[in-house]
Amino acid sequence: MTRLALRSHRAQSPRYRPHLEGLESRDCPNAAPTIFMGIMSVQQKNVVLSGVVQDESPAGLTVQFSGQYTGTTQTDSEGTFTVSVTPAQLGAIFAGTTDNIGQASNVAQVNVTSNAPAIVNFAATRLAGNIFTFTGRVVDEDPLGLKVTFGGLPSLVGRYVLAGADGSFSLTVELACGEEGIATAQTTDWWLLNSAIAETLVCNGHSSLPGQGG
Repeated sequence: MTRLALRSHRAQSPRYRPHLEGLESRDCPNAAPTIFMGIMSVQQKNVVLSGVVQDESPAGLTVQFSGQYTGTTQTDSEGTFTVSVTPAQLGAIFAGTTDNIGQASNVAQVNVTSNAPAIVNFAATRLAGNIFTFTGRVVDEDPLGLKVTFGGLPSLVGRYVLAGADGSFSLTVELACGEEGIATAQTTDWWLLNSAIAETLVCNGHSSLPGQGG
């Protein structure tokens, strides 16, 4: 009788490799998600945040914010997110997420900052008699609508105007007869940061001191 030698080829057969790879994949856990975030724009106190979550399944993940803003948003099908927020004040905003199997991401951070505003080219021009026009310009990241408050002279106390889109402002007022001296102007930005006080000397209808910061 002829004997047949039987050999097993399972270890070498390609058809068993996908099965082994599946076991290897299940033995290795998914990586934790990674989140990146930045500031797209700032207008007045409105801050637009944008970012992306990198993960095996990035869609529909909840991004949790903390720090100067508390809230959540959801990632889209590609893991990206964009949200408009109003921070409590200047400072850091943090963001993190958790993937579908409960793994926490790193913590992303952005810092909301602002420079204090400044008033430049502040001057007084006599139009006729005791009527003067006070002009200048607010320098700020977002000057439109900032309130410029005047003082120094009795007729200017309590007066104010709003800066235009380019920061320029103008106030025309009739001073009391013989009223002269130092006129002042100051503004406060959207984050409640005050400018230095700008000054100009009103004397016989002329401005002789340059505006502070000009």
